[in-house]
Order: sequence, then C-alpha cells, then structure tokens
Amino acid sequence: MARVLGILRLSRDGENSTSIERQRDRIEQWAEFNGHTIVGWAEDVDVSGGVAPWERAELGKWLPDTIGARVSEREEQMAWNASRAGEWDIACAWKLDRISRRVLHIVQLDDWARGKGKTLASVEDGFDFTTDMGRLLFTLLAAFAEGELTAIKARQRSSRRHLSQVGRYAGSTPPFGYRAEPAEDGEGFVLVPDETGTATAKVVREMARMILKEGKSANAIALWLNETGQPKAKDAQLIRKEKEPKGSKWAGKDVTSILRSEVILGRSYRAETIETPEGETVERVRVVTDAEGMPLQRADALISEEDFAALQVKLDGNASKRTSNRRDRAELLGVVSCECGRAWYRNPRANEAHTSYRCSSYAKPGQGCGNSKSFNARKLEELVRTRFLATVGHAEIVRREFIPGMNHDKEIAALGRALADLRDDRAAGLYADDLGKAEYREQYAKLSSRRTELVALPSTPDRWEEVATGQTYAERWATLTTDAERNAEYIAAGVKVIVRREAVPAPVNVSNVRKGERSVTTFVDRAEIVIPTRIRKSIQERHGEAKAANV
Repeated sequence: MARVLGILRLSRDGENSTSIERQRDRIEQWAEFNGHTIVGWAEDVDVSGGVAPWERAELGKWLPDTIGARVSEREEQMAWNASRAGEWDIACAWKLDRISRRVLHIVQLDDWARGKGKTLASVEDGFDFTTDMGRLLFTLLAAFAEGELTAIKARQRSSRRHLSQVGRYAGSTPPFGYRAEPAEDGEGFVLVPDETGTATAKVVREMARMILKEGKSANAIALWLNETGQPKAKDAQLIRKEKEPKGSKWAGKDVTSILRSEVILGRSYRAETIETPEGETVERVRVVTDAEGMPLQRADALISEEDFAALQVKLDGNASKRTSNRRDRAELLGVVSCECGRAWYRNPRANEAHTSYRCSSYAKPGQGCGNSKSFNARKLEELVRTRFLATVGHAEIVRREFIPGMNHDKEIAALGRALADLRDDRAAGLYADDLGKAEYREQYAKLSSRRTELVALPSTPDRWEEVATGQTYAERWATLTTDAERNAEYIAAGVKVIVRREAVPAPVNVSNVRKGERSVTTFVDRAEIVIPTRIRKSIQERHGEAKAANV
C-alpha cells in the first residue's frame, strides 16, 4: 500500500469546472483498485499546463522548488524540508497533461521522483512508470502534450490578432481604467470605461489631473493611490468577480506605465516578431492599426488627445529632473550645492538639532573638494526660507502650463510610424510576391498622400504659458506642512543655494538680470542664495493696474 498525492489541474475556471470532480473521482477509483491511500490533493484551477509543477500554487507545496535546478545538497535539503515531499509515495493525475504539458518539466519531475524512491502515475493513459517501456511511452505522451500546448498557443495568438483587428477584447485582465462587458451583437466582449464600482476610469483621470494641474510626480501619485486604497488592475478585476483582492501596492513606475500608454486613449498594442534586413530576429511592440495604417480605436478614450500630449511633456520633464518624492525628502535637496558644483545632502542625526548638510564629495575618499565643513540643517533652511519669503512672499505664484497647439502633429507622427512599419515589413519579406508588392504600394501611397495633406494644413505649435494662480507665495507657504512640499516649491520657483568655504563679512543683496531673467542673490554666512523674481508684481499691483486700465 502506497501513499498517493492526487494532482488536479484546470486551465480555466468556467462552466466546465466540474471536470475537477471527474478527475478526483477517477483518481479515487484508481487508488482504491490498487489498494493505495490518498493522503492529499493538489488542486490548481486557472493554471496553464505550461507552468512547472513545482511552481504551481498548490502542487508546489508538495514538491521542493529545486527540481531541475543545479543546487548544493544543503539547498536541496532545505527545499525538501520546506515542502511536503516526504508525505507521499505516488503522485497520480487523471491524465499526463494534468501534471504538465511540457516534456522538460515531466522528465525533470520523473527523474527527481525516481531518485527519491517515488513514482508518477497517470490513470487515463494507463501505463507503468516503473518500467523502461512505461517511461518511453510516458516521454512520447509528454511530447504529444507539449505539441498540443504549442498548437493551443498558436490558435490563441491567431484569435487575439483577429479580435484586436476588429476592436474586440481578447481576454486576460482588462487594462487599468476599463472593464469588459458583453458586446451588443452578442459576439464576445468589448472594453468600456470603468465608471462605477471600482471606477478605475475616474482614477486615471484624477492621476492625469494631479500631474497636469498640481504638478505632482508619479511617485507622489503612487503614495496617494496606496493611502486611499485604490486597487491595481488585477485587484480591481478580482473585486469585480467578487473575489478577495491581493492588495498589491502601487509604485511610481506603475503610474508612469499607465499614463505613458496609448491604451488610455482606447487603443491596444500588439507584439510581433520580425526579421531585420541583416537576418536578425527581433521582437517589437506597436499600436494596432486599421487597414489604412492608423491607430485602431477599440474603446472610448479616458482622456483627450491634448491632455495625453501634455502628460507626456510633463512626464518627460519629471524624468529629466530625477527628483524623488519620498516623505523624508530634505527641504533643500536638489536646491543646495557646493561651490565645487556637487550636490549637498542632509545627513540625519539621532539628535535633530545636529542634522546638517554636507558636500557629497565628503563621502568619496580622495575626491574631497576641500569644502568639508558641514552646515547646520535648521540654520540653513531657516536662512533660505526667510530670504525666499522676504523676496517673493508678496508676489503671485505663476505656473508654467503646457498648451497643446492646434495642429496635426500627432496624426502626422502616427502616419510616419505606419509608413516605417510598412517599410520594415517589406524589408522582412512580408510583401515578397506580386500581389503583396501591389498591396504594399497601395497602402504606402494612401498613407503618404494623407500625410502630405496634413502637412499642408495650417497649424499652431505647442507652447508653454505662464498662468497666474491667484495665490501669493506667502499664502501658499502657510499651507505647507512637510519638508517635501517646501522642497517642491523651491524647485518650482527655481531657487538655488551655493555653500562656500568662507563666510562673507556681512549680508549682501545683489540684483541680477541674466538672459532676460531677474533674480536676487543674497550672501549670508557661507550661503549664496539665488531667488528668481520673474514674478515681478504682487496681486494687489496687478489688480491696481487692471483697475486703472478700465478707468
């Protein structure tokens, strides 16, 4: 009598999920007939046959995760101890493909099992794994199973390609901001903005607004998403299915990935393999296009084309600044630097009163600039804060906003990409025969003609405008509560602080005009504080001038 582990697997939990019970019944009958005892079940639902058995959620608990890997004896023993591998003698499945559809996985599992005095069994296939002939038959069946998996994947790729071309939802987790609903014609599913319940479409718009209107960064938005408990795409889908979400946390890169993708404009991407003129096979991802070579619309856009263009500019700007949004961000990080040109950083101390800023070269042996003396953080931050508010506290804050032009640049760029894709396809041999060549010329002529028409149309370029906020720096400053918020204001205002080796004898103010930009430089102690003053008029002054003009 042997101890049997029953292996159950289903690729998709749907209407046919009762097949799990049929698998269970057949294994129980087999065990009873052979006089074995079932000691446990490894039931994996919604798991592909291509996943290694030791990587599956349930079956993996009964197997060491070192199967097929080159590891030391100690690591192998640790993996054995962490698993339930010692609790069974035979691992039995209804059919071989319930264990795996990959030859390599089954061969590795069988080799490991035989080395541990265990064996595998397949009820429906009906052969003995303990004999040479049985293992040969087992390998042949595994090869057929892998061939079937390859065929299934090929059919899936073909189906997804067709669905993407007709604007249908091809399955898997809907992209963030959308949910899948049955198509009106009853054929398959379509994506629609997720406006209720999980309401991720509203979250996407709020993310865009926070970047465009409030100047927030992707990291700051990720913090907000985590604090307010907004689910990510997979968690939102689990909630819609009335399942328990995993509680995945947001990171700045998640926010950037969503806002950078044309998916939020209702479009989709397709991965494809092409061969370069040099004979190299490469993978590329591009937006799915229609017969005319233009982006195919598969769902309603969540934001406008203009806002999407403005978002890309903002995200580019945030990336180039390389600024962080940690809660413990120093007030003068990215603002204060050494006269040698290197940045200064705040060094935390157990006693906050002793926290200081110091040149970054100090921690690099042999690279010190000679300006090794630190500057008390409280004192330096108070100096900068006082001078900043004294210089521009009365002035109204003006933010630079991106104004998209009235032009066809995006469509022209899309046409350019479509033409480039056509040329790549032609170079890869996709239009080799006479019919293909004619089709290539027709498509290329249409795209080229359309681009020529658009280029000839009048347009105005994208631009930046300075927009008054109706709030002074002093008023804004009174609402700030953290170092990170004050730091963001300094950076937005263009404040710079340079710390020198020696202190000036007495405070000195100098007004400058450089490249059309006005600034006031204050030398106090060892600090040179440069404050731009391109915001030259207070709200009261501007209102007074407007009143005089009306008179």
